[in-house]
Amino acid sequence: MTRVSVRDFSAADLDAASRLLAARFARAREQAADPWNTPHDTAACRAALASLQSGKLVRGAVATRAGEPIGFLLGQRHLTAPDAAQAYFSPAFSVAVPLHGHAVAAGEDPLGVYGALYAYQASGSVADGFLDHGIGLLAAERDAHEAWVALGFGRSFTCALRGVEPLAQATRDDLEIRQATEKELPDVFALLAEQRAFHASAPMFLPDLRILHEAQEGLARWLIGQPRCPAFIAYRDGSALGMQLFAPVSFVSWPLRDESTVYLFQGVVSARERGGGVGTALLQHSLAWMRREDVRRCGLHYLSANPSGAPFWTNHGFHAAEHFLHRTVDGRMAWSAR
Repeated sequence: MTRVSVRDFSAADLDAASRLLAARFARAREQAADPWNTPHDTAACRAALASLQSGKLVRGAVATRAGEPIGFLLGQRHLTAPDAAQAYFSPAFSVAVPLHGHAVAAGEDPLGVYGALYAYQASGSVADGFLDHGIGLLAAERDAHEAWVALGFGRSFTCALRGVEPLAQATRDDLEIRQATEKELPDVFALLAEQRAFHASAPMFLPDLRILHEAQEGLARWLIGQPRCPAFIAYRDGSALGMQLFAPVSFVSWPLRDESTVYLFQGVVSARERGGGVGTALLQHSLAWMRREDVRRCGLHYLSANPSGAPFWTNHGFHAAEHFLHRTVDGRMAWSAR
């Protein structure tokens, strides 16, 4: 068999890449009956890839066999400021390949093609000091998962989706749930601090960096003034017990979102109330709000290592749609002999 060759991605590769991407999504729909994995034709894929490829600090590669494209990879480099809110999830000098930023042709060995593409891309990224690498995969893409695990990646975040039908579970009637305004911001900030502390604990170990607190609070303040971005807080006897904060739907990957989707950005329950039904009551309230807004689905992310968050969301009707896999290259590569 003719060997695989890899070269830089250019605008001339968009047509071939869009065909590969549309075919990849079609195969994923066949592998799993996922109502959220809706069809995306070649034209839609091309538009999404053209937007991605033209972005600042995007680097791409194409794999060919006998001159024919059989795979591609487009990675976005991030130079996130260390005190920016997004640094909590996307640190400086990281590279992210979005869900629609890669594909391998049917019949090709995913490990062989993705391995060649990643080797080509990562050698340049590591040489430039970008040691934090990630990629988004549809939950149904098991062969691709195996390939990236073999390349040293593991799950970091999961994006899950559900419809807006009411929960079957009974909810507590001793809570007051209201939408946050500027007046409730101290409660919003206190609950976000609880969530950061929880995420920093084992086995999640998401760093709670003090340098980010001000930016994260500023983001929450901004969000509650945006359309379809409410924060609902559950109170009992005047004490804030939990919150669900929404953000723009752009947080959901392109192939999985549409105008009838909302994004649940932060869902938190105070440690002393966790497991007592506060989260369920908040979700029931949020779903009722979604139905009033003519929303069709809700998306969210949870840490794959979250011992309580993952089962809570899946037990309440959310289904994994995308996994974000992550790898950190050994920092000693910075002075490794080359």
